[in-house]
Amino acid sequence: SPNLSLRLKDQVYKINKYFIHPNYTQSKGRNCDIAIAWLNDSISHVILPKVNQEFDEFKSEVVGVGYGVTGLANAPENIFPVWNKKTAGQNVIDKIHGKQYEQNPTILSCDFDHPTKKNCNRMGSKIPQPLEYISAGGDSGGGLFRFKNGEWQLVGICAGGGVNITTLLKTGYYGQIMDWTRVAPFSNWLLYYKQ
Repeated sequence: SPNLSLRLKDQVYKINKYFIHPNYTQSKGRNCDIAIAWLNDSISHVILPKVNQEFDEFKSEVVGVGYGVTGLANAPENIFPVWNKKTAGQNVIDKIHGKQYEQNPTILSCDFDHPTKKNCNRMGSKIPQPLEYISAGGDSGGGLFRFKNGEWQLVGICAGGGVNITTLLKTGYYGQIMDWTRVAPFSNWLLYYKQ
């Protein structure tokens, strides 16, 4: 197995073992793009979010995080990497779809709404969040969270979305779609390995 580690602030933790979901293959892509890892050492100073087990994410306001590239949506030529700095933003779950796992779709999607140009909207509400964003190259594996009932919940894991070149040439990153692996269908699998 590869020599894997996790960096949390200035501390590096060695990954002892990991499990990739058995239904994940390159050909299925984002539909089962989920894994769980154990560290050699415990981390006590981190508050972990609850693993979402509810199937009510549609239209939820969410916050995504990652270490991908960043920049202004309407200036794609100026996008730059910030590999050592976490970035985050807001969006709303506009669509739930994808292949089924345990009778539930496995993909959460949102589009990147423009503040004034409604023609950039490709799904869901045309009203952007105050810190509207989409994930970008390098964000894969980052979490998608919502705050519900007084606690943070992990609802998705960044699986990308790809860039639509036609849209990029017309409106930059506005109107692009991002996809997240939906956590709820896999919650029993995740919680089984947590024990």
